[in-house]
Amino acid sequence: GFLVASCLLFVAALPYFFFPRSMAPEVRRTLPARRRCRVTRPSRPSASCPTSRQRRSCLIVGVSPLGFPAMLCRTLRSPVYLLVVLAQVNLSAMVAGLATFMAKFIEKQFSQTADFSNVMIGGVSIPLAVLGTVSGGVLMRRRALGVGGASKLCAAAILLSLCCAFPLILLGCPTSTQKVKTASASMWVCVHVRRAATRCASTCRCAQDLFHPVCGSDGVEFTSPCRAGCIAMETDGANKVTNFTECGCVGGAGGWAAPGTCGGRCGHLLWPFVVLMAATCLTASLCQTPSFVIILRTVSARDKSLAVGIQYMLFRVLAFMPCPVLYGFVIDSTCVLWDRECGKQTSCLYYDLDRFRHRPVSFQQTEHVANFAVRLLLVELANFDTLGSKGSPKVKSIT
Repeated sequence: GFLVASCLLFVAALPYFFFPRSMAPEVRRTLPARRRCRVTRPSRPSASCPTSRQRRSCLIVGVSPLGFPAMLCRTLRSPVYLLVVLAQVNLSAMVAGLATFMAKFIEKQFSQTADFSNVMIGGVSIPLAVLGTVSGGVLMRRRALGVGGASKLCAAAILLSLCCAFPLILLGCPTSTQKVKTASASMWVCVHVRRAATRCASTCRCAQDLFHPVCGSDGVEFTSPCRAGCIAMETDGANKVTNFTECGCVGGAGGWAAPGTCGGRCGHLLWPFVVLMAATCLTASLCQTPSFVIILRTVSARDKSLAVGIQYMLFRVLAFMPCPVLYGFVIDSTCVLWDRECGKQTSCLYYDLDRFRHRPVSFQQTEHVANFAVRLLLVELANFDTLGSKGSPKVKSIT
């Protein structure tokens, strides 16, 4: 997969070799005459651009490398730009965390395979996110929205996305429908040995790190046949174990256990969850294009490339790097049984499904609410300080 993606990226980058060395300069209308460079080639060197090299630098860059700190300060002093970048970093943080762990969420909550969970994420969320990004650009084009209109569109999209994402915290299997009895859970077997069958007392001598889950006939899941007190098994013609029998720790007479986990009883909630998740991705991605347009319209033309570069740098530093770690920490806090290898804690064997659903989704909802608050502040700021009569920004620009 990585090799195919790398080859596709290489092929997509080939057209860049055919781009011109320099783009046609835009006509400067708002800058003072003494700071403008002539678009047409002058008959003699001018005072502002005495040589062809300096004239090309003036047209393309507009400042010298020594002026980079001033350009940086000028860009970061724009409150509209900072709010847009903050909102986009917040949205990217949600995307980074959920894209990393949403497949695991579906796998654990709805007892699906890892393959199916990843296909659901890649086949539903990504296409709808692309559709939402394109739809946001179409709305900007059709409605001829300025900075104020784009800010309102983003706020409405985030609010609608928040409404679609809120029910996700209610969809999933509660822990009570998937009870697991293990030695690490207060030594359940050994504590209740007096009230259990004599055969069940042998489970206190089961290996602590043995993990071969079985589902008892009473609906209780055990980490191994030994924990269930089973002493016999049934096999098929291929010598494959079908059932473990004479399980003393399984409730009822003639208790038996089947290999594998009991699974959840919430498979019917999978498709409502997928529909709400798809709607959340679609509505949240509507603000991608308007946010990018706001940045381009609220900074001067000579600062646009720097503004875009700072935005993507902050995406990686503040969103894509720390947020998967934070989401992973939140999910690990819901684990009730860890696997150990060579005395070291490795992967989680069982999660508290209620906490596994409530904590990550609540963390995501908190980011959603913060994003909406920033969008509202951006709307107020754009209407109060930045917009003209038709929604064009009151910034000195060469556009």
